[in-house]
Amino acid sequence: MPSLKHIRKRISSVRNTQKVTKAMKLVAAAKLRRSQHAAHAGRIYTDALLEITRRARAGQTCDDLPLLMQRRNGGKTDLLLLTSDRGLCGAFNENLLRQARFWVVDERTRGADITAVVVGRKGRDAIRRKGMSSAPILDITEPLPEGKVHAFAEQLRTFVEQRFREGKSERTVIAYNRFFSAGTQHVVFEELLPVGEGRGTARRAHTECEPIFEPTTSDVLEQLAAKALSGLIAQALLDSRASEFAARMRAMDNATRNASDMIGALTLQFNRARQAAITTDLMDIIGGAEALK
Repeated sequence: MPSLKHIRKRISSVRNTQKVTKAMKLVAAAKLRRSQHAAHAGRIYTDALLEITRRARAGQTCDDLPLLMQRRNGGKTDLLLLTSDRGLCGAFNENLLRQARFWVVDERTRGADITAVVVGRKGRDAIRRKGMSSAPILDITEPLPEGKVHAFAEQLRTFVEQRFREGKSERTVIAYNRFFSAGTQHVVFEELLPVGEGRGTARRAHTECEPIFEPTTSDVLEQLAAKALSGLIAQALLDSRASEFAARMRAMDNATRNASDMIGALTLQFNRARQAAITTDLMDIIGGAEALK
């Protein structure tokens, strides 16, 4: 049985860890409230922007569509993965990477040539360790800046758009943890390029007025495509950030509860060891007293 001193040190160590996990839970909860509001507000804007984009492109011929809206027949696909830069967030990254590996295998069986574009240090480290079905990997080494989601989304948009325009990719899909509530997040795969087809292409109703494009159709569609692409990436980043904080809050809450259970078990073990020591001392005293008679 461990000594009383050893058990006492373990109890003290677990209590100190519990203080850290409790503080991290409170910090994650505070950041979650802000991120949750930003994700919900951004989704309203993004859905409206996508609806406008789909309505604008509906009925247009392929020649009238800008390059970012044109469907290609090749199999070169970029998979943009949004992971976190820090750990201690439960299965947030592992769930995403596991489903991404399944998705890559499924797409490769269909003849697709997959290139993984990874955002987040944890995702890069995990893919280097486990690999992703021999898919090439492009690292976005810059961490996601706090409070500058839209600026970072513009950088990602420029990156994926350049690869699409240069013919290095013919389709771009983004994978991230979509935020629904503090207790519900799901991994989703959404098509970024070509723009306007990821969530289904809208068809204009017969009673709907024909849109008027100023100055020209190509100019309007070109700007809409760029705006929609930036909006989709920014919304994915907002959802991913909110999901990360929700996962970290749950993980730290579970760690705090486990620490309480461990403290209780160690306290019980300490009391039993102390009682055994007291009993041993009493037996020694009684045995010595009997020997003196």
